[in-house]
Amino acid sequence: MLNSLLALLMAFAPPAAPSPDVELQRNLAQYQAIAEDLRVTVAQTDVIRRQLESLESQRQERRAAVGRLAAASYRSHRADSFNLLLDADSATDFRYRLALLNVFAQHRQLEIKALNSTTDRYTTTQHTLDALIAQQRGQQQELLAQRRKVEARLAELRSPPSP
Repeated sequence: MLNSLLALLMAFAPPAAPSPDVELQRNLAQYQAIAEDLRVTVAQTDVIRRQLESLESQRQERRAAVGRLAAASYRSHRADSFNLLLDADSATDFRYRLALLNVFAQHRQLEIKALNSTTDRYTTTQHTLDALIAQQRGQQQELLAQRRKVEARLAELRSPPSP
């Protein structure tokens, strides 16, 4: 009878709280997992920053190239292009000069497309970096909260039990 009463009480009793060591171990494991996630995020952020530096350098080079083409075109394009075609001695020479102007125009367009492509990649990479930085901040806050839990639990375990 006593055994059945104990079994009945144990069946309806609330589950026992985890032992202090188990809870502390769980908190420490969570802390370590968050710290590892943060290390990975920091490494990813460093890689993205280096990519951004490279893309910025490429973007500046492309801007300079487009700027040179635009300046040259502004200084001489209208009159010289027209005169170049008018000064042709024959129809063949005219076609050759027209093809040459077409090559220059295509080169300008390719430089502009390259600049736009590099700028788009830079912008996309910058957005990725911004997202990683936000994630990193969240992980830092989460890590701090988990650290406080561990410290509180340690303080609780170190304090003498109340009578």
